[in-house]
Amino acid sequence: MPTDPPPFSDAAQPPEPLATAGLGRELWREARYRVAIHRVPLTDGGVSERAFIDHPGAVVVWAEDADGRVACVVQRRAALGLQLLELPAGTLRPGEAPLVAAARELREETGLLAADWRALGDFFLAPGCSNERMWAFVARDLRAGPASLDPDEDLSLRWLHRAELLAQAADGRLRDAKSLALLSRLLLQGEVQPPSRAPRDDDAGDR
Repeated sequence: MPTDPPPFSDAAQPPEPLATAGLGRELWREARYRVAIHRVPLTDGGVSERAFIDHPGAVVVWAEDADGRVACVVQRRAALGLQLLELPAGTLRPGEAPLVAAARELREETGLLAADWRALGDFFLAPGCSNERMWAFVARDLRAGPASLDPDEDLSLRWLHRAELLAQAADGRLRDAKSLALLSRLLLQGEVQPPSRAPRDDDAGDR
């Protein structure tokens, strides 16, 4: 019976803080992250002051059922004034391992439990202004249960077949960066196949 995933690899351990964590002159803080001014050395010997977001890290999950359907969420993003189609994701809690956070976020946002988990590694979302590090996971062997959204979350579950999700990524309808990054890694690893495209008029010139 599906349960929360057992610990494995470094994704099962709380991450070591990045070198920039906790540094800089704090401008503002909220429950999950803070904004701080950092003094950045320049190549000409000068120093620049820049505002960075100090972030605890986050996770994103590709949860696929036996029929090839992927659990997505449609979430209202206040900063954009838009609703975005995204993969389930969320922020690490203090001392929380990425794998534990992935299972928690999947359960909270979709109600799903998974028996089969695989870590895909990590990436940085916006290194020009933040130290946010995001870990990616694939979850399979799913079982449905009740969702448990945070009070400030405005989202709904939407199932899309992997072919439709790939098509939305290809034509620009899928615009969420973390979801595109995870999908790109799956494509590069050969775990999902790119959508076939119709021949173009200029293809003849390539032959």
